[in-house]
Amino acid sequence: MWKYSEKNISTDNAVAKYTNSNDKCVLEVIECRNYYLARPTKSIYAFIGSFQVPYSLAVDEKAEKGLSTDEILARRLKIACKLIE
Repeated sequence: MWKYSEKNISTDNAVAKYTNSNDKCVLEVIECRNYYLARPTKSIYAFIGSFQVPYSLAVDEKAEKGLSTDEILARRLKIACKLIE
């Protein structure tokens, strides 16, 4: 299950975390210059590996029309997390 930290958008902190059925954090997502980076939170999840989702894959200009900047960034984060999943 995804837990979003929209208040962390444009900061150095994790913007989303993926938890398992035991509510243990498996992945965290951070924003980088040109992509979202998903990485395992503990070495026991290292079999997952880190991977990137380019920002360009999360853009949908038609659906974003009329939204505020904060709403656009939150929407893009959720799209990226769907792609990560």
